[in-house]
Amino acid sequence: MSAFNVSVSFNSREADRAFLVAEKQARFARALAITMTAGRGRVGGKASVVGSGGANADLRAGLKDHFTIRGSQKTGGYMGKSMRSTFATRDKPWADVGTIDRDLADQATGGLRKENEAVPIVGKGKPRTNIRTRIRPSKFPRELLGKTDKATGTMTTFVAKIDGTVGVYKRSSRPRAKVRGEGKTRKKYPVSLLYVFKKQVRIPVRWPFHNEVRRSVGKHWQMNAKRALERAFATAR
Repeated sequence: MSAFNVSVSFNSREADRAFLVAEKQARFARALAITMTAGRGRVGGKASVVGSGGANADLRAGLKDHFTIRGSQKTGGYMGKSMRSTFATRDKPWADVGTIDRDLADQATGGLRKENEAVPIVGKGKPRTNIRTRIRPSKFPRELLGKTDKATGTMTTFVAKIDGTVGVYKRSSRPRAKVRGEGKTRKKYPVSLLYVFKKQVRIPVRWPFHNEVRRSVGKHWQMNAKRALERAFATAR
């Protein structure tokens, strides 16, 4: 049996430094992966880290499944622009994702809103054509009130209490009948209800926000973490 000796040297300072760098980069990779998973699956400009996707992007794309979207179906149109996500850091290993639109947020949580609210009527020719439709700003009560018909000079939209219901009403510009009284014949312009004023409104949950976020994180976390680790250790100093 033959044997030989192998002599090696070990620099403990270099080893300690390597472990310190590895720990530092691992924390950076964790923050990067969380940011990517909460956001749109990428971070940075030209030298960006591209993952498989993120919750912000998935939420935007999924809005069309629950609401009527005007504009880009991919980015969620007007509602999609309200989506936000924050950045995680080495010392703050978490990120927030959600919407700054209060009305959209209420669709995720539901509940009772105790305020004076103008509740839109749903239907053809109404502010909201169906329950999935978002009301355009041009159809908000403050935009409608005070408008007059150029032909008759009368207000077409006004606040009134009719048959016990207080709300915003619209007067048709076309008469549907003639009313005789006091020896005169006058035209009758029918009115329709656009908004009902209520002191409190119960909002049902229509947007499964939390389930969609959990599904998105489970879908993208593994790949985003892998890409983040590769970038972290490739750029270690």
